[in-house]
Amino acid sequence: MADRPEEVGEEDEGEADENEGEADGSAATSMPRSTAGGGLGGVARHAATSARARSARGAAAVGPVLTEASQCGEEAASPPLDVTLVMHASADRLWMLPEICERWGGPMVAVFGGPDADGVVRAGWPEAEEAALRNRSLGPGCALRRLRPTLRAQDLNKPYPINWLRNRGIACVRTTHYFMVDVDFWPSRDLRRLVRAQLPGWRDAPRALVVPNFQRNGHGCRNDESHPHACREALAAGRLAMPDSFEALQACIGDKDCAVFDSEWNAAGQSSTNVAQWKQMGENQTRRLKCLQSARYEPFTVVRRGLATPLFDERFYGYGKNKVSFLVELRLAGFEFVVLGRGFLLHFPHPKSAAKDRWLHTSAHQKVERIYQTFEADVAAKYRDRTQRTPLCQPRAGHP
Repeated sequence: MADRPEEVGEEDEGEADENEGEADGSAATSMPRSTAGGGLGGVARHAATSARARSARGAAAVGPVLTEASQCGEEAASPPLDVTLVMHASADRLWMLPEICERWGGPMVAVFGGPDADGVVRAGWPEAEEAALRNRSLGPGCALRRLRPTLRAQDLNKPYPINWLRNRGIACVRTTHYFMVDVDFWPSRDLRRLVRAQLPGWRDAPRALVVPNFQRNGHGCRNDESHPHACREALAAGRLAMPDSFEALQACIGDKDCAVFDSEWNAAGQSSTNVAQWKQMGENQTRRLKCLQSARYEPFTVVRRGLATPLFDERFYGYGKNKVSFLVELRLAGFEFVVLGRGFLLHFPHPKSAAKDRWLHTSAHQKVERIYQTFEADVAAKYRDRTQRTPLCQPRAGHP
């Protein structure tokens, strides 16, 4: 193990509220942009205004809704040196896709799992969200593949099959690299360009390119559990902004409207990134992490597509440990972790999901912990002869 660079306090589990709707129909309701009433008329006006403002920049390529990854096109003998943004989404957050597509401006795969907003599992895309994608100009470059795989029989009475959906999305990637995120983490506008600049020099060593994660503090709208669309309406009305540049993010942090993601409840989840150092990094700079301060480190990472990169462990359903397990396996598999300068993700505020509430107040937590213990034993055995390029940091003398 390497020496520990700084002390980090261990907080209670605070994993991202990962857009985890339920396959049993308990997902939060999705409201179309064009719906009037309940304050959502402002959402429709925002969509129309945005479409007019961006119409001069061209439309995105939005393909049909696919049901399996084999429909995503043939594999090229030499896939393009590029990065695909991959995300999973439940019905209540599909409205975010146009916003993300406009920012990313490149290949994307969106996997929709679970029921529509009314609790019914259907084929295709919900009508209102389909219209939003077709009617809005999203800017040039964004090529969106949409996948709504048929849920397996064993998934129908279980929580949201988050890692199974993630792996279906990865199977749809046709570029050399991919970047798996949750749909409520929005990329900075220059993120794809910054990532692509790293690809030609990507070394043969297994590598995970870390993109720092921040959150937009929703203040009142985030805490309004009786009004789940309050933050969306605040965005549409211009009362809530989502910074899309490094400078805008720094101003947002200075105003205390943005912060490191989940730093209050789960500091260990992002602490190894060291945002203080990240702020000093210039464009196209990277910083390799010599060690990780916690086994609970769980940033979003860009990885190379191929057999050397593990998939997400499909034993994890719903909320809890589904992403941190992937980061643990990357570490044990010998990946180096490298922080990218300037680019970032920003979490869109929303009320606590039903999945997280169950995690906090039912036996779901204990069930996931038992699965995680089995997972830890399995991956430790699988990689017992592998050299760790990014080990856990050694505790400093006098510290636990």
